[in-house]
Formats: sequence, structure tokens, C-alpha cells
Amino acid sequence: MTMKVRAAVARDVGGPMRVEQVELRSPGAGEVLVENKASGLCHSDLSVLEGKSPRRFPIILGHEAAGVVVECGPGVSSLKVGDHVAGGPMAECRTCANCLSGKTNQCLRSDVMKDAETTPFTLDGLPLNALAPVASFSHFTVAPEYYYSKVPSNVPFEVACLFGCAVMTGLGAALLVADVTKGSTVAVFGLGGVGLNVVDGARLAGARMVIGIDTSPQKEATARAFGVTHFLDPARTPDLAAAIIELTGGGADYSFECVGNADLMTVALRSTRPEWGTSVVVGADRRPLTAQPFDLMRGRTWKGAMMGGAKARTDTARFLRLLAEGKLHTEQLVTHRFDLEDINAGYDLMRKGESLRSVVIY
Repeated sequence: MTMKVRAAVARDVGGPMRVEQVELRSPGAGEVLVENKASGLCHSDLSVLEGKSPRRFPIILGHEAAGVVVECGPGVSSLKVGDHVAGGPMAECRTCANCLSGKTNQCLRSDVMKDAETTPFTLDGLPLNALAPVASFSHFTVAPEYYYSKVPSNVPFEVACLFGCAVMTGLGAALLVADVTKGSTVAVFGLGGVGLNVVDGARLAGARMVIGIDTSPQKEATARAFGVTHFLDPARTPDLAAAIIELTGGGADYSFECVGNADLMTVALRSTRPEWGTSVVVGADRRPLTAQPFDLMRGRTWKGAMMGGAKARTDTARFLRLLAEGKLHTEQLVTHRFDLEDINAGYDLMRKGESLRSVVIY
């Protein structure tokens, strides 16, 4: 059985998304039908839309989801009808070799709907691809239960959806991948939704100095509320690495590149303490990284962070507890709200650097 649902569909690279009626099948074994209530707008979706991250078109984007379970397929055990949930692009099945290893958050069942042949959506009688199974730019979606985590019903959907990507990626990068230590110094390149969550994580870990770097000076006030102690504007700081080395007295203990620029990743590495600095690549760029071997030989570590190293269900629950305890600034991330029909305006703000996190509200 199928149902007709509204979704923002990108038919071609570079073109705007348009709200269309698409068909969605019923949930199968292990799957749930979720009514999306809110979706964050992430730069990863924009990269697909602009052709920088190739995917098959037409496509439904959106991977920061919050909603309500309205139907469960056979065999669903972790969720029930009426549950509030947050979902993202990473699965946590807890049964595959990767999940059982305890060494990675990259479940082997992630991206099961990467190809259009496996998507639950159709458009004009043909399979319609989805960037992530949660397909949060559709009012309803069908996805395996292991993409979702329960969320307390008192958490607003516009906040809950950010736990699908921005919160997980930022907090995870600071607390899980880098494991920021108390009294340390931290530099965060890019103060968008992900970067500010890195700041939140560094503050929670007890960093004594958090340097925020961003091309939008208007973000400084919010960044300081999250925990930034020093702010650098690249337009006024021609040599960022040198400035950070001077501020920290030898280099940051930890740095995080949250923009997705390979050249900036090198700057972030060189801004760390040569003898023990750790630099974490959080943003995505398809260009090669460049570094001198001596940048690493003295003792620096260069690490990558896929979704902050956070497990989709286990760490979402952990981070939601931090929210409930009043230890996170997540609510301050939401600067703009849009109806689905106005979703392109949200991405226009992102291109201009005028938003932290825009959210579609259904």
C-alpha cells in the first residue's frame, strides 16, 4: 500500500527544490513510518544540491529529522507508535561486525537507501532517491528503526532534530574523537551549527581557552555564549596559525576544522602544539590534504571524525541527557524557521552565512 506525501524534491543539480506530491510505501519488516515534524538544514544537503557531493537525481534531501512514529512494520522492537524520535544519516543496528567491534560508529547498515532501487519513494512512477533514509525534507518517511532514537516528549521538535547531525557531529568530535581534556586550549574553525557544538563540547570538557574562528563577525556574541573565549576574524588575521600559536603560547592542544576546506584543514593542523597537538577534520572536502611530514613527526595527530564518532542511538541518548541537565546550548542554534515551501530561502541564508541553523517546521 502507498500514500501520497509532500516532499521538497531536487530534480537537477543546481536547481531549486520544489514541493511535490510523491508516493511512499508502507513500512516493511524492521521499518517504521515516521511523520517528520522538523528538519534541520545542513550544509551537507547543500553540497549535494550544488553537485559538490555527487548523488543520483531526482532526490529528497534532509538528514536531520525529528518526528513521531505513526506505524511500525513487523519485527520492530525498539520503537512504538506515538514515540517521539530523532533520526540522522547514520545507523546503529548493534548486530553488525562494526557495531560489535566497539571501535567505530560506522554501522555497516548505514546508507542502505543510497541507491534509488531501495528507496521507499516513487515520483512519476519511478524510484525517487533519498540522501538518507530519514529523508527529512519529506513530511513522512519510511526507514529502518535503527536510524532513530527516542526523544523525551518535552523536547521541542526543532531542537530534537539537531541531534540527528549537528549536535552529534560537534559534541562527538570534541568529547569522543579528540577527547578534549580539562585545562586545555582549543581552536574551532567555523562557527556554524557543527562548530558551535564543538565549542559546547570543549566547554563541557573544561577547556580553559576556546578560540573561535569565523568569517562572520556577527556570530561572535553567540559563540561566546557557547563558550568561546577568544574570537578571530580571518579578514583581520592574515596568518591564523601564527595568531593561535601566539594566543596559546605555543599552539592549541586541539583544533577542529568544521568548514569543509582542505586548505583550512592544513592551517588547523599547523595551529596545534607541535609536540602533542591533535587536529580533527570535521568538515568534508573532496580535495587532497597537504602537509609536510615534519608537521606530524614531532608529535601532532591528524584525525577524522565521521559524524563525530558518535553512535546513532547510544550517543544520542547520552547527549539528550546532557540537554535535560541544562548543560547544552542547543536551543540557541535555531535562528530561522521555515515552512517546507520556503526551504530554498533557508539555504540562501546559509550561502550568505546569515544563519546558525535554519529549521523546516511541518
